[in-house]
Amino acid sequence: LRIGNVLKGEFLAIVSEPKTDFAEDFTIQNYAEAATESLSDRLVNSTEFELSEFQLNGMRAFRNQISGSQGEAKVDYFNTFVEGKAHYHQIRCWTPSENRIEAYPVLLKTVNSFHEVPD
Repeated sequence: LRIGNVLKGEFLAIVSEPKTDFAEDFTIQNYAEAATESLSDRLVNSTEFELSEFQLNGMRAFRNQISGSQGEAKVDYFNTFVEGKAHYHQIRCWTPSENRIEAYPVLLKTVNSFHEVPD
């Protein structure tokens, strides 16, 4: 799922992957660390902020921020990683760095509304 507001520079994408695609001892923290490293490797002059653990609507989750450049653009990513019943979910939000103060509350409100649909 990808959504965005081009005029405001607010973008969000959700990727859900079955837990069965990963080793039995793989955790949501491992997932968050791997996804963070993958994104950071694609940015120039990236700065990663430490993962913080929290509960998102009753699910174990981690959140962090990465700043860096893609071509000429400086971009800030706000990432949330959620452990669902059968899936790991990655909620990746991004905005041009100059928009982060205005965009972050909007993106955070959207992320905080995330929940799994019951089977």
